[in-house]
Amino acid sequence: MTRGISLGGAPSARWTLDHEGHRLEVGTGRAGWSRVVRLYVDGELAEEATAVRKATLPYGEMTVAVAFGRLGLLDGQAARCELVPPGSCGTSCGGDGGKDAQ
Repeated sequence: MTRGISLGGAPSARWTLDHEGHRLEVGTGRAGWSRVVRLYVDGELAEEATAVRKATLPYGEMTVAVAFGRLGLLDGQAARCELVPPGSCGTSCGGDGGKDAQ
């Protein structure tokens, strides 16, 4: 699993990760009471979802899991973003490891 937390302590509006020769970017924002999550692969929009607290987007056999904290309810920015391998449930079940997205 790969995940990231903003270095400044505040959620980042865009999370990036270079994974197996591809550049993954996850952008988040508000749309009314919901949050919009967009997954870009090599600069092209690959998936989009709306959520209130958590969203998952498929990426090949893996999943991109995005969670919003309390502040995300106001500004739409994610508190956590993970690239989860098949068969894993990410940090929601105590998983750990991987390289950080920024």
